[in-house]
Amino acid sequence: MMNENDVIDLLKKAGQIGVDIWLDGDWGVDTLIERQTRPHNNIDILCVAAL
Repeated sequence: MMNENDVIDLLKKAGQIGVDIWLDGDWGVDTLIERQTRPHNNIDILCVAAL
């Protein structure tokens, strides 16, 4: 189970190493409305690497 602190930690760690992450799915919606709406078993992310 992922909670909002898990997501915040993931985003912070990705930012520290220079990886841009876009949230998608349920966590993406929760981010837009600025609150966790329900428990989530996973997180959908998109990472794009520039070559």
